[in-house]
Amino acid sequence: MCGIAGIIAPYAAKHTPALLQMLEKIKHRGPDATGTAVFDNAALAHARLSIVDLVSGDQPLYGQGNTCVVFNGELYGYEELRCNMDYPFKTTSDTELLPALYQKYGNQFCEKVPGMFAFALWDDHNKRLICARDRFGEKPFFYAKADSGEFIFASELSSLLESGLIRATLNPKAVASYLALRYVPEDMCIYQNIRVLKPGHMLIYENDTITEHCYWTPPATTTQKISLQEASEEFSFLMDRAVRRCMVADVDVGLLLSGGLDSTTIAAIASQQMKLKAFSFGFTGEKNELPYAHEAASMYNLPLKEVHAAEIDFPHLLLTMCRIYGEPFADSSAIPTYLLCQKVREEVKVALSGDGGDELLAGYNYWYTPLLKYGNNGKKNIRWSEVAEHHWRDLQIFSADEIAGFGLPWVSRPQLLHTSGSVDDALRMDVAGFLPSDILKKTDRASMAHGLELRSPFLEKDLAEFLLALPWELKIHQNAEKLVMRRAFEQRWPESIRARRKQGFSGTIGSWMKSQEGLPLCMHYLANPKRKICSLIPAEQLKPYATMFSEKSWLLLVLAVWLEYNQWET
Repeated sequence: MCGIAGIIAPYAAKHTPALLQMLEKIKHRGPDATGTAVFDNAALAHARLSIVDLVSGDQPLYGQGNTCVVFNGELYGYEELRCNMDYPFKTTSDTELLPALYQKYGNQFCEKVPGMFAFALWDDHNKRLICARDRFGEKPFFYAKADSGEFIFASELSSLLESGLIRATLNPKAVASYLALRYVPEDMCIYQNIRVLKPGHMLIYENDTITEHCYWTPPATTTQKISLQEASEEFSFLMDRAVRRCMVADVDVGLLLSGGLDSTTIAAIASQQMKLKAFSFGFTGEKNELPYAHEAASMYNLPLKEVHAAEIDFPHLLLTMCRIYGEPFADSSAIPTYLLCQKVREEVKVALSGDGGDELLAGYNYWYTPLLKYGNNGKKNIRWSEVAEHHWRDLQIFSADEIAGFGLPWVSRPQLLHTSGSVDDALRMDVAGFLPSDILKKTDRASMAHGLELRSPFLEKDLAEFLLALPWELKIHQNAEKLVMRRAFEQRWPESIRARRKQGFSGTIGSWMKSQEGLPLCMHYLANPKRKICSLIPAEQLKPYATMFSEKSWLLLVLAVWLEYNQWET
């Protein structure tokens, strides 16, 4: 897991000072080593977190045919692929698989790349840059074309801006989307002149031209009949293999253990493979999941380390979140996730997480169960179903009318590749939107702020594609969610966890804002007409939210703080 950056332009060596400044901004992502490679028309930089091949795996990595790659991520199952390649490998690193695949398959090689990744491969012979991002958006990739013609890319927005080559022009559509959803969607950026490479897409920059291609699309739901028992057997096999693939490392591996179904399942499998430490976050009151985490840790003989909500320094962490996310981001669980990752990194460099399980297995019962009563009654050629419409409304914090009242544009609802008029439409909407834009963005920034690599077995390609194609009836009904996983693994869970329903992992924003430290913050940023947010939202409309202590107030507070401490212009 690492940070990458680059500048593609004639006489690239003259941009070396700017490249080094960009590299400095992402060193937290890879604190173990840094490196650069400079060609006539390209300058690449890499900050390394050493996980696999600790001795010879430094980057940028040179391949055959005058190629060079900078890579952020992990290629699960790469050993199997290397065995079938006719290529003179010089390292045992997964990174070297990329130039090998490029040599064999050309521009189509991205389809063959497994795991989670964002990378840039420079072909110096053809003066071609090929970039790609993994299928679900686990790893970030930002890029821009500077006014003076340079193509630049980086793992984080702060790195791009540090180049000094582009302006930080605010994107009103992104602000509107943030207020609707509490995050900026992955198909846009908070800055108008910076783009995000979408999940499952590759980019080719050649002859001063940018071309984007979609190299992967989620499979449609299978039309073949499959029983719950058959599906559970296949799921068990694929889940076991995915966890084993995600545990390949030359350093110790840990586990984020909430006591929920996803992390408990991973613990049941991983604990049979190696001795690993588990880590959990404890809230106060009814939201505390520590008792469940302790039960799972005890059953699988895992030492458990705890982080407690009492340790939260709200004003400091609010400012920290606005710094590390690069964009306004108001998922309150970002704060406990950040603190948990900080604790984990003190003991391990790699940890497994259950990200993706809820979206692929219909785990958000508070969202999906109510949607079971809606449907399009067998109508064909559905472009936007009634189920999707209800779910799209459920996702919104500020309504279209409220956002328009602020004088901001409204962003249209997302497109769905496959629609069925069933709850599957909601699941696919979340896999394409909520998962990369919220869940994976949260965990990437929170973990990499501390130089910690998180791996999500549920998003391993073979397992994820199987679950995407699985009929929704094998995932959820009125009385339970994650049906196929329950059938496959419930006998290996503690009894109390077996009976659990989904519990969200989020902070108590109301108590934070009402606290002795929080209330002055709310008044300072939301009730003061001199704050920068008032150049976007009229002060008289903003002021009432200072004492509402609601989710809407939270979104506005995060936006106000972000606007004060980040670069932007209109």
